[in-house]
Amino acid sequence: MRLSILLSLAASTLVVSIGVPPGRDASINREARHGRGWTLEPPPKVTPFRGACRQSTDTSLVQSQNRPNANKTLDLSSEERKLHKLINDYRAEHKLAPVPLSYKLSQVAQAHAYDLAMHYSGGPEGKCNLHSWSAKGKWSPCCYTGDHKEAACMWRKPREIAGYNSEGFEIAYSASVGATADGGVNAWKGSPAHNDVMINRGPWAQMTWKAMGTGVYKQFAVAWFGKLEDVAPVVEA
Repeated sequence: MRLSILLSLAASTLVVSIGVPPGRDASINREARHGRGWTLEPPPKVTPFRGACRQSTDTSLVQSQNRPNANKTLDLSSEERKLHKLINDYRAEHKLAPVPLSYKLSQVAQAHAYDLAMHYSGGPEGKCNLHSWSAKGKWSPCCYTGDHKEAACMWRKPREIAGYNSEGFEIAYSASVGATADGGVNAWKGSPAHNDVMINRGPWAQMTWKAMGTGVYKQFAVAWFGKLEDVAPVVEA
């Protein structure tokens, strides 16, 4: 399930997108703009994914500077580390424990930010949201649409890409002028559904985040959250 919001701020266009827990009815589905506010309509019930995984024909994982690699450590950019810090700083304001930085979820986040920057187009009629994945990497591709038939495409990515043995939950952000940690966190704070993910409110209140991964590349920034601790190391700055 997801929420996508388009905001025009100065010279940039921001897009934020969110996933919700499996098996839960989402509180937000479609958005309609009225003046300066947003009217959020109730969604249909989520249909769990039951389809087969269609594997990509390209078996090479995305490679570039500061992108996922075969090493047992992962080098994060300063902006990716800042994104992790800003989310934890925000959690601290709400008297919540920090979420440890995860090698495996950061591998997923970096791969997705890169994949979005290189290959995301919105799909047919712009129906594919930011949780979509191309067929250009070692993962099952999907067009994540508003009917949520491919919702599990997001949840299973940590297992597919990094061997993280639990579901992953993503919040995503795009800015045409280039994504930043500050821009992403501020946009997510301004969206109640995204805000709930960062500080475990609403449908996320019963979850305890034990791992977080971040990815920032060109116009995209994503943060992934998981319930399973990840002890794999991340290269220190």
